[in-house]
Amino acid sequence: MVHKRAEDLAAALSVAIVSFRLLVLALGTFAVGTDSYVVAGILSPVAQSFDVSVAAAGQFVTVYSFAYAILSPVMATLTANWPRRRVFLAGLAVFIAGNILTATTSTFELALLSRAVAGLGGAMIVPTAGAPDAGRTVAYART
Repeated sequence: MVHKRAEDLAAALSVAIVSFRLLVLALGTFAVGTDSYVVAGILSPVAQSFDVSVAAAGQFVTVYSFAYAILSPVMATLTANWPRRRVFLAGLAVFIAGNILTATTSTFELALLSRAVAGLGGAMIVPTAGAPDAGRTVAYART
């Protein structure tokens, strides 16, 4: 009876750990996905802050999206031999650093560059977050 309870506890702990990991991956992907939408909502204040047109401030969204789209396959290839956790955490650090730099910079050009840095971070996070599901999909396809 004690052995059965230990097995049940171990199984419950395993499910909790997997659930927590999936939650972290989902939250990271959510942050990357909503980043452009958040910036799009504040383009007028951004334009005023940098004394540029709203159209020019819209480049914040374009630069981020372009960097994310172009660098996703590049970073997936360059980090293919890295442990997935390291890629995710490095991407998260780059993403956060890019967004902090965007919020604190005083020049429009540096702010655009920092949006590209955030896009690089996102390009590392999302492919990594999808990697666990890819492995399961292959396993299901074989059965």
